[in-house]
Amino acid sequence: MLQGVFSRRNVPPRDAGTLVSHLLGHIEQSGPIRCPLLLISQISRSGGTWLSQLLDHHPQVWAHPLELRFGDSRRKWQWPDLSAASDVNAVWNLLRYAKVEERLGSGAYNKGTDETHPMLFRPDVQHRLFLKLAAEYKPSTDREWLDIYFTSFFSAWLDHQRRYGAKHYVTAFASMLALAPSGMARFRQAYPDGWLVSVIREPLGWYASVKQRSSGRNERKSSIKPHYYGPEAAETAYLDNVRAMHDNGKLFGEKFILVDYRSLVSDTEAVMRTLAARIGLEWDPVLTRQTFNGRPIKPNTSFPNQVSKTAEPILTEEDVARISNGAMMAAYLAARPQA
Repeated sequence: MLQGVFSRRNVPPRDAGTLVSHLLGHIEQSGPIRCPLLLISQISRSGGTWLSQLLDHHPQVWAHPLELRFGDSRRKWQWPDLSAASDVNAVWNLLRYAKVEERLGSGAYNKGTDETHPMLFRPDVQHRLFLKLAAEYKPSTDREWLDIYFTSFFSAWLDHQRRYGAKHYVTAFASMLALAPSGMARFRQAYPDGWLVSVIREPLGWYASVKQRSSGRNERKSSIKPHYYGPEAAETAYLDNVRAMHDNGKLFGEKFILVDYRSLVSDTEAVMRTLAARIGLEWDPVLTRQTFNGRPIKPNTSFPNQVSKTAEPILTEEDVARISNGAMMAAYLAARPQA
């Protein structure tokens, strides 16, 4: 029945309407998504994408495939404030992210240096489902609106390989969001049962990744200014990130988890077993493999074809000395999880 729907991107409205009716029937049987959100967030180039891809195919999670962003803003550190929304269309515009719709509605998925993967996602169907679910369930709180948003999103992902079975969490990655106190406060208020997971990366490796990534961007498009340009800006950004981790630990209490990137690299299974036990997920070996919708996926790294890369070829002697003997290393050593 769905073959004709999958065969082309632009399907006549009557076909979309039929599909929406079928999906609403499925939602009525299983109920809308009401799982807490497990959010992975910290400064970029720290391993957040990797951790989210390790969680991707676990049977007890709804795993968001791209960075979780909301609204029309290009800023990564924006959590939606729905308090001023006047109607369902205003809420939709605050939650929907057009870039996600454009990328996922093309029939394919790709991330960083990885190959393209098939993905059957219908942005028009998500919008219709959102409106229908809002009319039926009449959400009034931010959490209820977010539940409907995620229900419509994962329902419109037609070839999602883990769409059936009991779920414990929606999982998502959003770099930089954890550095915004107002956003973290709204997230905490909407999801008192949610978790914040941050990955802290040793500063030599982090700055090597930043420097390599910025260099690559300059080669591709010289008008783009590199992130954290120069050692002073990088140091400021890294220290802000560590301070945010400290503040978020106080805000979230036992619902905050700090993961050491170096430990994740050196013993992925041990770290993921500890994480799964902490949040109440059953152990599954898939937690040691990066996937998209169950398909193996390459690391989104500044150093292609290498899981772990030393910083020496990228950093100057001055970089190494400044970081090793300075505030960045001291902050890392004080903040990292103790074995």
